[in-house]
Amino acid sequence: MSELSAERLFKDNAIVRLTFSTWSNKKEQTEDSNRRTGVWFRYVDPKVLQDINSKVRKVREYLSSSVGMHFDWGPGLYLVRRAKLIQVLEKLRDFEFEFVDEVETFVFDKYEEALEETRANKALTDEQLDTAPPADTLLSKFKMTYTTFVVGLPESTGDIAIDKRLQTEFCSALDESFVNIGERLRMELVELLQTVHAAVTDPERKKYYESMLSNIVDWCENFETRNFLADEKLQALAVDVLAMAEGVTIDELRASTEMKAALAAQTGALLKKVQELKPTRRTIIL
Repeated sequence: MSELSAERLFKDNAIVRLTFSTWSNKKEQTEDSNRRTGVWFRYVDPKVLQDINSKVRKVREYLSSSVGMHFDWGPGLYLVRRAKLIQVLEKLRDFEFEFVDEVETFVFDKYEEALEETRANKALTDEQLDTAPPADTLLSKFKMTYTTFVVGLPESTGDIAIDKRLQTEFCSALDESFVNIGERLRMELVELLQTVHAAVTDPERKKYYESMLSNIVDWCENFETRNFLADEKLQALAVDVLAMAEGVTIDELRASTEMKAALAAQTGALLKKVQELKPTRRTIIL
């Protein structure tokens, strides 16, 4: 078990906090006496909101899979490299513009039509539909916010020195969080390899999708940026996995039984190596 300086972690990395708020599209049904019933109804078909929800997922996937990792110290926290921070913020700004565009399209182009569809389908009563919020009030219900911050070392608060026990607890929590990050990274690769291995070892399989290999290539190309623990063993395996994925095409898999057999052997061997890797542990020190 090697040591890793907390100071280095904070020098090299930053945290992005991402939050979304969206319109709930539902209301609790009440009785005549306005007593709560626990029964909820939706004003519009949730499919009308799928473009907005898809954009939310895309932003979260960008931070958790492309340039960083989810950081388990709180909801909406992502660890990213400080060297990539400007690039990340520029991309988030683009995402924010896209999110606003989707919201405005829903509010001004789809909402009233969706309410009329609900009325036509008699999914709700006129009384229930009368409680639907006006379109011009919905914009404020949708919001995407993001901030960045750097965690400081717990050395002092003003002139008061932090207790050594608290410093130790802080380092222990930080250590566990980074172990979790490393393990999630390893399991991502396991799942990608399992997908390919299951496909090429299935004699009934007829369809092979480009994403089966391109997802592996993307993961390997993003690995160095997301390898926060500097896991050299997983880094070496990522190089081998990338070579494997780039060494074959989907068309070749479709046309060649021999190619499928060769890829099955490669993925099987790599999968075993990745699964046998023990989580990288580095004692975090101040």
